[in-house]
Amino acid sequence: MLEYKMNKFNIIALILPAFYPLFFGTMGGILSERVGIINIALEGFLLTAAFTTGVVYYFTHSLILSMFLGSLASGFMGILHWYFTKKLNLNHIISGLGINIFVSGFTIFMTSMIFNEKRTFSLNFEGNISFLFFILFIITFICVYIFLFRTKWGLHYRSVGENPFQALTMGIKINKISFMGLFASGFITGIGGSFLVLQSGTFVKDISSGRGYIALAAVIFGGWKPLGATIGALIFASFEWIAMAFQGGKIPTQLISMLPYLITIIALVGVFRKSIPPANLGK
Repeated sequence: MLEYKMNKFNIIALILPAFYPLFFGTMGGILSERVGIINIALEGFLLTAAFTTGVVYYFTHSLILSMFLGSLASGFMGILHWYFTKKLNLNHIISGLGINIFVSGFTIFMTSMIFNEKRTFSLNFEGNISFLFFILFIITFICVYIFLFRTKWGLHYRSVGENPFQALTMGIKINKISFMGLFASGFITGIGGSFLVLQSGTFVKDISSGRGYIALAAVIFGGWKPLGATIGALIFASFEWIAMAFQGGKIPTQLISMLPYLITIIALVGVFRKSIPPANLGK
């Protein structure tokens, strides 16, 4: 019995590294979409934070500073997405994809410039960050949930994504709230990007590897609610771990690598029809 419990604990410990980037991406996605802005750019947010965290840690060897500046850079990408969608009235999907493509190319270019034509660099980070990110996971979940569903400010926040015209009549500054929401979306998502590069110890091209899209799928899976989205992120992370565990076996590696994305699509086919998004999402 003790061995069984230990095995379960080991499995959870192995799933958590796949879970953290998805979780922080889902919380960022919820904060963005609850104010009516579709956030395909989560992928770019993760990549921005991973690159910035990696570069800052490489030169300073400060964990806190590198994580803060990584999340801050991701927060500024959130502001950029807000500007494109709310000030320039660009299509939300096009804005998000544009940010993702830009960040992918920009991080490759900057890595090449800083590290003598190389496309990867090592942080020389060997610390254990598991406990730190577990604490950040708990704090973030509690704060997002309480803010959205247990405070007056959360009610105003959600009203911007549901009925902005009514929110205006109530004196709610919808532009200010959506601006702050997108910055918070980027900042929180950036924590997940920091984990990616610190956990691997190396920055590589497109280290986010589609996790931003899976995080957005978890938001939809969870009905734009923190608990449901967290469960969705945990499920998708579990299949990512299963895919890694089965690599090197008789099943082709390429087929195994498709598993997390395939499960994501299958889950969305069943859930999307039943999910009710914020009424003003994408408008």
